[in-house]
Amino acid sequence: MSLGRHLLRGSGANLLDHMVKIVVVFYTAPLMLQCLTDDGYGSWLLAMNVISFFLLLDLGVTLASTRYFAMAVGSGDESREGAVLSVSRHFFQVIGISIFVCTMASLPLMPWLASHAFSPLEVTMPLAVCGTTTALRFIFRMPMVLLRAHVRYDLLAWCSIGRSLFQVVMMTVALRSGFGLIGAAVAHGSGDCLELGLQTLMARRLKRPSVEGLPHELTQKTRRELFSYCNSLLLLNVGESFRIQVNPFLISKMSGLAEVPVYSIGMRLITILEDVVNALFGGQVLAAFSQLHGADNQEALRDQFRKVTRLTVIFSAWAVGGLAFFGEAFFKRWMGADFGRAHDVMLILAFPYGLRFMQYPAHSLLYTLNKQRWLVWANFLGGVVTVICALILGPIWGVRGVVMGTALEMCVFYLLVMPWLIRDYAKLNPLYYLFGMVLGPMLLSLILPSIYAWWALSWLTPDYGELFFCSVGYTLVFAVTVPWLAFDATTRQTLWRKLLKRAPSV
Repeated sequence: MSLGRHLLRGSGANLLDHMVKIVVVFYTAPLMLQCLTDDGYGSWLLAMNVISFFLLLDLGVTLASTRYFAMAVGSGDESREGAVLSVSRHFFQVIGISIFVCTMASLPLMPWLASHAFSPLEVTMPLAVCGTTTALRFIFRMPMVLLRAHVRYDLLAWCSIGRSLFQVVMMTVALRSGFGLIGAAVAHGSGDCLELGLQTLMARRLKRPSVEGLPHELTQKTRRELFSYCNSLLLLNVGESFRIQVNPFLISKMSGLAEVPVYSIGMRLITILEDVVNALFGGQVLAAFSQLHGADNQEALRDQFRKVTRLTVIFSAWAVGGLAFFGEAFFKRWMGADFGRAHDVMLILAFPYGLRFMQYPAHSLLYTLNKQRWLVWANFLGGVVTVICALILGPIWGVRGVVMGTALEMCVFYLLVMPWLIRDYAKLNPLYYLFGMVLGPMLLSLILPSIYAWWALSWLTPDYGELFFCSVGYTLVFAVTVPWLAFDATTRQTLWRKLLKRAPSV
């Protein structure tokens, strides 16, 4: 099968996988809250946050291994394939063992971090079981790398869908039967093991290179290349962890464990939206930019950057605006009246995350040109500043103070730092980029939808039917007004021609 068909099948399966995960999240979150109580659900979320820090031990090896193995497959160099396979497998085994050791060492901390309403066994089991399965996922990670390198993302997506469906069934049975945190941990861990088995089964169809008799020089060279590529990814991931994953621990100690679910639910829609933005304007844009850069067509690259940025700004403004306007009613209907407070968390983060989403193409441009060094360091230092701000503001304003620390740092980063970072590479004045390409189109596109939302909120109640019709009306107002308010004449003409070309002939 051709590469194009693999990509097409992979995109369709990934979209379905993403939709399944969203449905599962919307179902399991209120189920866990109902069956585990606020403190129990908060204890579960803290255990998952501890494991998310262990994932930093990946050091970017997964991405680096996939990239270099795919390059070797594309070149047809079997000795190179074998070297990448040998080095990567060793790295993953070390990472898996390290995660298992960290999991066991962290177990005594869980009774201190989690709720005292549960026994030490109950609060340590989620970390013990899920941490162990995470370690196994690294020790047996090579099937996933092989499938990615051969562009079989469709098979990976089906494995993920199988895991999600199995987990939701097991989670429902365990929680409804009263097995609590221990049952939830076993259900989650068994789903991970099922996915590992499915990936191993799917990867058996692929040809595995031999790792016997590889030249020592080739293995050493491959090891150095992987390490070099991983360095920048590590700092980037650490910075992102400081921005997001430290907050639940600070909130649990400053405001109480029962406030952790409020923060988590407030962040949930934002993280789902980021996944969507990344799927639409992340990897695909990076690939397109890389092709233009590889062809040494810098003028076309800058032109595409401007066009994609405008589309990203419009989509992000529509999506974040909708969350901000209708989020409170949705949270109350989804999780209960007490979780209307989650909207405060999302509202504080809406503008800074909107800035982040709207500037996704800027990240792709810097990585395309291999100019991400300053971006990585700025992101890392920004994460440190986020923690400092949260420690200062948290004792004063509680959950809102912790979230405000994240919001302030992100606003500074995306209003000042990012425009400065891309000024030379995009050949754009930072002020023009910020106001002419980002903030200006965003504000113009939201004028009439904001008026509509203000009218709709006067009668909207926490009801799925009303939320659906309000969202449809908001989208229609946005779609009708955006071409005239946020697009220039040339863009409108291009859009109109494409619509006419796609329209069925009469």
